[in-house]
Amino acid sequence: PEGAEACAAGHSPAGDQDEPMAPAASSAHDIDVASEGEGTAGEEDDEELSSGEWGAVTRGGVAAMELQAKEGAKEANFWIQRETYDKLYPYQRDGVAWMARLWQSHHGGVLADEMGLGK
Repeated sequence: PEGAEACAAGHSPAGDQDEPMAPAASSAHDIDVASEGEGTAGEEDDEELSSGEWGAVTRGGVAAMELQAKEGAKEANFWIQRETYDKLYPYQRDGVAWMARLWQSHHGGVLADEMGLGK
């Protein structure tokens, strides 16, 4: 919903914890997906999802890091607790940003073993 904030679990922090997120029709706007067989995204895509897009905020008295939704995104800003963010390596932050961008645009994604994200 427009204006709502989302946490890492995909729920609104306002408390609608029991209400599942409804799937949306998929469209190919604003998401560059690597073609099958191309191991990784290009350098330009890496810069787009850099950890530098995260900003410090406070949510309900808890320090958090927020990834602003891009213009035209179907979902609101994505945020995780600062304590969790601080434990991530820069490449893991990029992986979280990538998954958040997919979620914000109502696209699916797979976090696989060979991505080097240290799951």
